[in-house]
Amino acid sequence: MAIIKDVLTASKYINIPTTYKIQKLPDMDVAAERYLIPLIGAVLYKELNDAVAGNTGTVLESELMNKCRAVIVPGAFMSSLARANVQITDAGLRVAANDSMQAVSRWSFLELRNELADQTAFAQEALLSHLFANKGIYPTWVDSDEFKKLNDLVIASGSEFSDYYFLKDPHRVFWLLKDLIRDVQQLYLDSAMGGYYKVLKAKAQPTQLESDALVLIKHATAKYAILRACTSRAVRFDEDGFTVQMSAANNDNTQQGSQDAPDAKIGQLMALCERDADSYLVKLKELLNTNASADVFPEYFASPFYVSPKQQALVPNPNSRRKGVFGL
Repeated sequence: MAIIKDVLTASKYINIPTTYKIQKLPDMDVAAERYLIPLIGAVLYKELNDAVAGNTGTVLESELMNKCRAVIVPGAFMSSLARANVQITDAGLRVAANDSMQAVSRWSFLELRNELADQTAFAQEALLSHLFANKGIYPTWVDSDEFKKLNDLVIASGSEFSDYYFLKDPHRVFWLLKDLIRDVQQLYLDSAMGGYYKVLKAKAQPTQLESDALVLIKHATAKYAILRACTSRAVRFDEDGFTVQMSAANNDNTQQGSQDAPDAKIGQLMALCERDADSYLVKLKELLNTNASADVFPEYFASPFYVSPKQQALVPNPNSRRKGVFGL
């Protein structure tokens, strides 16, 4: 049983008439598996389902239930949008239409799909913000693998990502970037400082130096993530910001003023992001190595990644023995 089981409940989260035919309500269980369970885990979802089955009033009216339903409903309609407009018949595919209503244009269809995708992603972020802010009352979630994966991300939302690199449709795009963020952490941050960035992220009241380090970490992470997105995703960018397309074939956004960027522009963006990300990482290492002690950045100071400023000064300059103009 899904936590959405009737049209009246669904109509609270998406603009549909309460007379909407019940047999056409999208599959809410499938939507839960795609958009909700990866966030809250199967165990907590079962608890919510049990509350619906048992008509447990306090849980049904809880903020958690409300936010979970806000994820499922637009996600379910987004997933079923094509089937609602196209029917499979004995004679093949047919577009649904009658004397009083005509099928929508492709552009309208894509606009609605994008809006539902953004609404779903926005609801996912709102749900996660609620869960992280109140994790003390959700032990089932904290014990889940889903929590551990999300908690490891140094940038936790599209809104936060846009603070370091501006995204168009940040809530939706973030979910297409989060695996790349995880890759960046493993390839770049782990190599530079081990898991110390997780220690910093977990601090409830970081010092000024710790906050400065976190800002540099997030700047580098965002730039490296954009760099990797340019090589593995269908991307666009314009004056409205950087975005990742829902699919490579979705190029019908000309009426929005959004065009595919030329390869040369993508190349320039990649070069800029790599340069900036490398620079932030160098500044981070300088900040850590210059200030680390038994009292400041203690975990990093005790790690093999720490290099004292004196040791750095002893590293010979490879140009120092050269003669002539090359020994500058």
